Formats: sequence, structure tokens, C-alpha cells
Amino acid sequence: MGLDLRLLTAAMELLKDKHPQEVDIKEIYDFIERKVEFTELQLKLHSQIAGQEELNWMHDIRNLLGTAKSKGNVINPLREHWALPRKLDSVKLDPELCFDAMVKRASLAVRTNESFSCKRTDSRFQVRRYSSENIEILKLQSGKIYNLNKEMVISKINHLLNCGGVLEIGMFHKWSIVESAIIYLCDQIHFSDSKVIRIDTF
Repeated sequence: MGLDLRLLTAAMELLKDKHPQEVDIKEIYDFIERKVEFTELQLKLHSQIAGQEELNWMHDIRNLLGTAKSKGNVINPLREHWALPRKLDSVKLDPELCFDAMVKRASLAVRTNESFSCKRTDSRFQVRRYSSENIEILKLQSGKIYNLNKEMVISKINHLLNCGGVLEIGMFHKWSIVESAIIYLCDQIHFSDSKVIRIDTF
């Protein structure tokens, strides 16, 4: 059985009403509780190994919002906050071309044995290998491998665009190495002080 789309319909109604403001997930919960009649199963606690304890319907709306985000229908500009996209016409960027340029930059990094420093943790990483569909990143201290696959990178850049070209550090990608690697390999995105990631407008 699929997720209950009534939950997303109610959440979208609230986001449209509040646009362009962000809406806290608790406010979304409160709104859905007033709008939707839950089943017995939806009112049971969601069983999970780790993480916060929540009712099944709360877990489901988080999943539904996450899927809507990946499709570009909503944005998650701050932790626990959601909104409708607010893409700026002045920010023009083709995420697919960005990835292609990142592959060329990765090629140079491999040839020169270049290493980079993670913005959030100061740990060092290198490009291990690359292809037209994936860039493999090696964390030097631990030997852990991270993959920057094309689909994921395009999705993250699209989300940044939908957020108006600016996100707090940590909201572009939750993994600090992946976030830093994408930004260091993509010429059109950069860190601006310690708070935001910004796309140059041109």
C-alpha cells in the first residue's frame, strides 16, 4: 500500500497559503491534523531502529515531502522547514552542464594529485576516479569512498536553484565531504563565509 497522498495535499495547501515563507514541520503537522482523518494504522507509532519517535502519518509526510523535494515541487531551505520553490530568473544555470564541467575538473584533480579541505570539518579528500556518470571521492584520513553520481548532483543543484540560489551550509548536502566536493568541483557554486552556499548570478 502506497503513502496517503491526502497528507501531501494538505501540506501543499498550507505551503501555498504561506508562500514565499518557510513553514516549520510542526506547523505542517498541526495543519494536517485538522484536515485529515487518520486511519488506525496512521495513528500508531512508527517502528524504527534509531531516530525520533513519531506517529506513522508523521513519518509518511516527511517521506512524501522528501519525494516532492526531489521532484522540485517543494524546497527544504532550513532544517525542519519547507516551502514552495522560489527560483530566481536572474540565476541561470544548467545542472547537467555543471556536472559535465565537474568531470573535467575531476580529471585535472586526478592528474595533479590535488587534495581539498572539507569546509565543515577540515578533513582532506581527493578525487579517486571519475566517469561521465560518477565522480568518486576518497576521504584521506579514513579511506572512506563517497560517490557524486550525476543524478544526485543534478538534484542538489536544482534544489539550490529552487531555493533562489542560496542555502545554509549543511543544507546543500548533509554529508560535509560530499557538499564540499561538489562545490570545489563546480565553478558556478561557491562558499560565501561560513553560512551560505551561493550561485553566482550571471
